[in-house]
Amino acid sequence: MELMRKLLFIPVALIVLLVLIFILAATPPVLGYVKQRIARAVGDGVGMPLAIGRLSGNFFYSLRAEDVESPDLGRIEEMRISYNPLGLLSRRVDIKHLHLRSISLDIDRLIEVLSDQPVTTQNEKTESPVFQVAIHDFLITDGRLKKQIGKTEIIAGLHARGRMANEILTIDTLWLRTGGSVVSVSGLLPLHGRTGLDLSYDLRLALADMEVPGLQGGVQSRGTVSGPYSSIRVTANVFADAWFGENRVAGSADLDWHVPHLDRLDIRAGVQVVTKPLVRGSPTRDSWDVELNLKRSKLMARVATGYGAARLAGVLTGCIARPHFEGSVHGQFDHGGFNPSFEGRVGFQDDVLWLKRMKIASAAVIADLGFRLDTRSREILDGRVGVLCSDLSVANCFISEAENISG
Repeated sequence: MELMRKLLFIPVALIVLLVLIFILAATPPVLGYVKQRIARAVGDGVGMPLAIGRLSGNFFYSLRAEDVESPDLGRIEEMRISYNPLGLLSRRVDIKHLHLRSISLDIDRLIEVLSDQPVTTQNEKTESPVFQVAIHDFLITDGRLKKQIGKTEIIAGLHARGRMANEILTIDTLWLRTGGSVVSVSGLLPLHGRTGLDLSYDLRLALADMEVPGLQGGVQSRGTVSGPYSSIRVTANVFADAWFGENRVAGSADLDWHVPHLDRLDIRAGVQVVTKPLVRGSPTRDSWDVELNLKRSKLMARVATGYGAARLAGVLTGCIARPHFEGSVHGQFDHGGFNPSFEGRVGFQDDVLWLKRMKIASAAVIADLGFRLDTRSREILDGRVGVLCSDLSVANCFISEAENISG
C-alpha cells in the first residue's frame, strides 16, 4: 500500500511542478529576464541596441511586446506572437501567429545595416541552420516606412499578410500607399539563393505625389519579378498619361528584361508628346509620335511630327551600369521653308556620347559636324563643324523679327 502511494505521488508531483513552472512563466520576474535576454541577443546579433518597453503573456505559448524600439531602425508599437514550444525539441521554431502593429522603419538606415553585415561564404550557405523557422500566419498593420529620395522624404503606409516555411516567404497581400499612389505585391520571396523569386505587382503612381509644381497625371504598371537573384527577370506593362503646363505625354510600353543585361532587354513602346508650337502664332500645338522597339540588342526608334521624321537604328549591349550603343540616325525636317535631310553615326560608351560624320544637306546649306561629350562632367571633349552656304537668305527661316538677309 505504501508503495502504491509513492508511485502515485510521482506523477502528481510532476503535474504540480509543471503547473508551477507554467504559472511562473507568466510572472514579471521571468518575463523581465526574458525581455533582457531578447534585447541582448538582438543587440549582439545585429550590432545595434534594442529596447522593449513592456512584455506580457506566458513564455510557454504566447507573448505580447509593446514599445519595441531601435534608435537605428525604428519602432514597433505592439507585437503579438503565439507559438508551439514543443517544436523546439525537434529544432523547429513553430510560430502560429505573428502580428506587428504600428511598425515604423527607416529604409535608408535598414539598407546601411544590411550592407554592413558580414558576407556569408558558400560553405556557410550550404550548412543547415540550427533551428528551422516556420510562421503559419504573419500580419503587419498600420505600418509606416520612411525613405529619403533626393531632398524629399517619402513616407508610405504598409500592410502585409503571409506566411513563411523552408526559408521561403509567401506574401498573400502586401501594399504600400503614399498620397494617391499605391503598389501591391504578392508571391514568393525566398530568403536564400537556392530558389528563385516569383512575385507579381500592380503599381498606380500619382505624379502629383512627386511634388513637382505643375506636374499632373499618373503611371500604371502591372508585371512580374521572377528568377534567381543573380539574374532577375522583370516583365511589365506600363501605361502613362502626364502633363506639365501645356505639354502632355501619353503612351504605353511592354517590357521583358533579364536584369542587368541590356542584350536581354526587350521593349516595345509608343508615346505621343504634345508641346507648345515651335512656330510663333501657330493656332495648334505640336504633336510628336515616338515608337521604340528593342529586341535582342537591336534597337530601332522613330520620331514623326509635322516638321518631319527621324529614325535611329543600332545595337545596344553591356549592362545598366555600363551601357554601350552604336548606331546610325537619319531623317529630314521642314521649318519655315528650310527642309534639309540629315544622316550620321551616333554612339555611347564609358559615359561619353559621340556623334560622327553627321551631314545636313539642303539646296542652300551643306554642314558636316561631329563631337564627343562627357556626360558626367557635361564637357565637350572635342568637336568640329563645317558649313557651306550658297544662299544666306535661309537664315530668314529662323529669324522672324529682322531685315531680310541675302547673299
